[in-house]
Amino acid sequence: MIVKKSRLFFYVLIVLSLISSLYGHLLCISKNQAWLVEDLKSKKDIPNRFRTFTDTKASGSSQFTGSGAQYIKKNIPAGYSITIIDLRKEPHGFLNNEPISWYGHHNLINAGLTPRQVEQDQKKRLAAVGRKQSVSVCILCKDEVNKGPTSLPCVCKNKPVHLVQSEEELVRKNGMNYKRFYIQDGHAPNDSQVDDFIRYAKSLPKNTWLHMHCRAGIGRTTTFLVMYDILRNCSKASLKTIIEKHALHGGINLLSKDNMNAKWKVAPLTERIAFIQKFYTYCKQALPKGLSWSTWKKQVSSTKKNSI
Repeated sequence: MIVKKSRLFFYVLIVLSLISSLYGHLLCISKNQAWLVEDLKSKKDIPNRFRTFTDTKASGSSQFTGSGAQYIKKNIPAGYSITIIDLRKEPHGFLNNEPISWYGHHNLINAGLTPRQVEQDQKKRLAAVGRKQSVSVCILCKDEVNKGPTSLPCVCKNKPVHLVQSEEELVRKNGMNYKRFYIQDGHAPNDSQVDDFIRYAKSLPKNTWLHMHCRAGIGRTTTFLVMYDILRNCSKASLKTIIEKHALHGGINLLSKDNMNAKWKVAPLTERIAFIQKFYTYCKQALPKGLSWSTWKKQVSSTKKNSI
C-alpha cells in the first residue's frame, strides 16, 4: 500500500513538472513572440473610456472600431477640425473594421525601434494579413492578479479577411486628420517625443480638436491629455487640480502608486510620475521663456551638478 502511494505521488510530481515546464515554455515563447490579437471590445461601438474636455478641446478613449471612429466624430462638438492622436508604438490596424494589434511580452513589442522602423514593420504585418483568406486572431488571457492582459493567448479563432487597413487609412476615410506619437505602453514619452508634442500643440489652428487614444485608453491617453491640459492651463490651475480632473473623467491618477500592480511596472511608472511633475514645472517656469523641454532639462541638470 505504501509502495502504491509512493508511486502515485511520484507520478503526480512528474505531471506537475510537465505542466510547469510547458507553461514556462509558453511564457518563454511569449517574451520573444507577438500574438495577433483583437483589441479591447467596446459596447455598441462606443469606445471604452470615451471622455471629452471642452476647455482644452480634447477627448480620449481606448482603441476604437471602424464604427467607433464615426461615433467619435459625431460626439465631438460641431465646427472643429478633428485630429486623431494615435499614441501606440505597437503595430496595429483594422481587420474588417475591427481593431487588431500584435501583442508581445508586456506589450513591449517594437521597444528600441525608430518611428520609421515601426511603420515599416507594421506595413509588412498588415500586408501579410491582407494576402490571406483567413487569419488566426487571439484573445489575451486575463491576469486576475494584475487586472490586465497577460502576454499569453487564451482563445484563437480563424477570421475571414475582407478588408485590412492601417489606422491612418481608416481615420482619413472617416474625414478626420491623423497624427501618431510612438509611445511605449506603460512608459512616459522620451525627451524628443515631448519636444515634438509641444511643437505640434503650439502649431495647431484654433479650431482643432484632438482625440487621443492608446490601447486601453488609460495610461498613455491620460498622460497626453494631462500634458495638453498643463500646456494650456498651468498658469491658472495646480497640478493636483489637473490630475484629479482627468482621474474623475475616464482616466487615472497619474501620480498614484496604485497603478503599480505588477513588479515590471514599478520602474517605468515611477519615471512617469517624476516626468509629469517635471513637465508641470517646465510649463510654469521655462515654456513662457521659449525654452524647449530638452534644453530646460539640460540646464536643470547642469545647475544641479554645479551646486554639488
